[in-house]
This record gives sequence, structure tokens and C-alpha cells, in this order.
Amino acid sequence: MQPVTEKELIDSAVGERVTLEKVEASIASEHYFTAADGVYGHRTMGRCDLGLPDAYQTGPVPKELRLLTFCVLVLQNGYTVHGISACADPNNFNPDIGRRLAKQQAVNQIWPLLGFELRTKLHTQRDEPLERQPAAQPQGANAEGATSSVQRYEQQFQNVTLC
Repeated sequence: MQPVTEKELIDSAVGERVTLEKVEASIASEHYFTAADGVYGHRTMGRCDLGLPDAYQTGPVPKELRLLTFCVLVLQNGYTVHGISACADPNNFNPDIGRRLAKQQAVNQIWPLLGFELRTKLHTQRDEPLERQPAAQPQGANAEGATSSVQRYEQQFQNVTLC
């Protein structure tokens, strides 16, 4: 089976849909930093009163933190999404690639948000209340003798001790 292309979606769409252009237009600002940047910022902003060990507050920043890249996208409505990119081998670390991978992960979170927003808009325009459907009964279950999944779980693990 071949993957669906953006062109194919555009050509087959007859109604309103979420597009890459709408996703990109929903981004008000982008912010990038590494975990090391976060530690440096935490220390320089004078917020070292969190009860953390002194070594964390003043010791050397682990070099591995430079390999963890964050992207925070602020959307037009003020909501934020984030993406993270981690490089396993320091020899392969490329800041630009790390930022792009982190942004791609953050952007992927916007699609369902805009889909939900569009569905709400369409629902409101049509003013059609959805009828709540009763939950389907598990096969072989009946009203009198059915055991709930919670009861089965409790029975299965009643003798387990957690430490």
C-alpha cells in the first residue's frame, strides 16, 4: 500500500480540512534550546532555591545535556506544544538537525488540535446534537452475570504486593 500524499488529500477533499498552511499559520513563535541551555538559564536567573543538591546548582553541566534539543511552539491562541530531539552519539550531533527534528515533533501535535477545532466549528454550524450511544456489551456478557473489567482486574491481582 502506498502512503497518502498531500496532493491526493487536496484533490479528494470536498469539505473544509486542516492543511499544512493552516498548521504553519497557527504558530505565533518558535523557541529552541538544549537541556544545557535550560540549566544555564536556571542558574543565571537566580532560581536556585528549589532545594536541589548544591552540585546541581553550581557543579559542571553534564555535556550530554547539550545533545537534548527542545522546540516550544507558541500558537496564535497562546497554547504551547513542544518537541524533543535526542542525539545518541555526540559525534553525530548537528544543532540544525536537532532543531528541525524537535520542531517536526511539535508540529505533529498541532494537527489533531486543529482537527478538533474544525470539528467543533462544523458541529456548531450544523447545530446537530450527537446522540449518545449506549456502550456495547462485551460478547457473551449479560446484565445479570457480567463481570466488569475492573472486577476481573481486581480478582487477578488481589494477591500481588507492590513495593
